[in-house]
Amino acid sequence: KIAIDVNNFFAGYADGSIKKWELASGNCLLHIEKYTKKQAKQCFIWKLLIVGDNLISGDSTGEVCIWDIQFGTLVKTFNQLKADILALTSSGDNLYASGVDSRVINLQLNGDNEDWILTAFIVDSLTTQELDHAQPKHPAFWW
Repeated sequence: KIAIDVNNFFAGYADGSIKKWELASGNCLLHIEKYTKKQAKQCFIWKLLIVGDNLISGDSTGEVCIWDIQFGTLVKTFNQLKADILALTSSGDNLYASGVDSRVINLQLNGDNEDWILTAFIVDSLTTQELDHAQPKHPAFWW
């Protein structure tokens, strides 16, 4: 539930919030509230990952959220996963997310406009749907 950069660490909480703490002073510099469409279900922030100027969160609603690391604003949300996200990892400009539903999504940072796009959606070990607008740099079956 934490991610660390040079000067700060980010922590995800069971109330769906994320806080940015300064390592030197111990002060909370930023408080991000994650509001979900699924209000009946409590939102837990299970995973955090820092990729460049972005903070990536994976939560109990199955959403992967891209946040601006400095201001805490929501940049983009991906909701292809349907259950708790328990794994986030990155390699170069690629981000992979997976969880309880055994699906995997591959997101890629589009260098032209610094936008994250969905490049592959893996439903199970036999079904991979690669999307037309980008080519993943890594094989679909990476585990």
